[in-house]
Amino acid sequence: MTETMESLRCPICLEHLKEPVTTACGHSYCMDCIEGCWDQDEAKGVYRCPQCRQTFIPRPVLMKNIMLADLVENLKTGLQVSPSALHYAGPGDVACDVCTGRRFKAVKTCLGCLASYCDTHLQPHYQSEELKKHKLVDTSTQIQKQLGVKHEKSHYQQRIQERERKLIELKQTMTFIKHIVQTAVEDSEKIFAEMICSMARRRSEVKEMIRAQEKAELSRVEEHLGQLEQEIAELRRDDELEQLSHTEDHMSLLQTAQSLGDLVDPKAPCRSLVSFSLGFDDLKREVTELIKKMDHICQEELEKMSCSAKKQHSGKWWGFGLVMTLNMLTGDQGFGFRLVGGRETSEKILITDIVRHSAAHRDGRLKRGDELVAVDNVPVNQKTHEDVVALIGKAGQNGQVTLMVRRVQMDIKRVSCRPHRGVPANCPMQN
Repeated sequence: MTETMESLRCPICLEHLKEPVTTACGHSYCMDCIEGCWDQDEAKGVYRCPQCRQTFIPRPVLMKNIMLADLVENLKTGLQVSPSALHYAGPGDVACDVCTGRRFKAVKTCLGCLASYCDTHLQPHYQSEELKKHKLVDTSTQIQKQLGVKHEKSHYQQRIQERERKLIELKQTMTFIKHIVQTAVEDSEKIFAEMICSMARRRSEVKEMIRAQEKAELSRVEEHLGQLEQEIAELRRDDELEQLSHTEDHMSLLQTAQSLGDLVDPKAPCRSLVSFSLGFDDLKREVTELIKKMDHICQEELEKMSCSAKKQHSGKWWGFGLVMTLNMLTGDQGFGFRLVGGRETSEKILITDIVRHSAAHRDGRLKRGDELVAVDNVPVNQKTHEDVVALIGKAGQNGQVTLMVRRVQMDIKRVSCRPHRGVPANCPMQN
């Protein structure tokens, strides 16, 4: 009967029907309530049912529903219920924690829910198998005070647990940051080592170029040196003939002339010394200019990287994104998200899809486009796709997983759900 009385309340004032009237759509209201509601629609000329929103043109003429009025009156007279079912909570009373607006007086307090209920809202504790296990006691001010203390303790306990969870997340973030920094240091060392090797190769090339020019110029000088030595020898023979020309032994003169052969014209001018344009001032100047340019470029790039790092590392952002730690329980079909990428393709591990009604979907924090950076504190930036899937599968066997993801501002449409090395994109093992 209590449920019947609850069904005979006006949907507008929430009181028992007074002078009930029924509209053409079948809903019942207090006469004054529905008339007042339609008075507000007078200017529009269109009148609606407050419940189903059906429209009426012109304004309906409402008549009292005598049968419904008698039913309400009979139920009010014959219904024997507890005082709280017919009385609102007053000063000194314990009000129902579920009622909205003007609340009824509570009759029972649940020590499991830490809440007090009126007769109406107490019914689920009698109907639900799970709620039947809760202990119900008579409501009293003393019980309410005790509940207040328990509420306070529970609140503090929740705050402690929340801070402990954040502490764990911060420690995990610190571990991840150290790993990222170490990786960045190692990568930079490799890059600078490659730069040094490149400069060493360029230095060897310049050295070889200088030595090649040296060899070419020495070859030219040696060629001219041989020519000069030959000319000196020929000139010495000219001097010997000059001496023989003053002798009276003509026979000796003829024999000596035949042995000397062709003579060099003593009046012929001496060949000029080799002139070469070998010089390295320009090369030295160019190398010096190259060093200055490299220093300038390095300084500019370092300043850019420094500014970029300051922007990336401000607040909660690290490495072009917000790093978050998610603790997630597994569902019947895994965690319910799919991913692509891996070391074999030099691509980041990205979340491409969230399966509806899955554990990840119900959790609501993981998004498409998130970059997976660690699984149970194991960094995945150097892992293959299969290795990452295996890590998540192992976590699934334990019933929960701790994911560290980096969220960046990007176009989600660019993240494709393409298969990876024969693993189907909809494979449950991709979680």
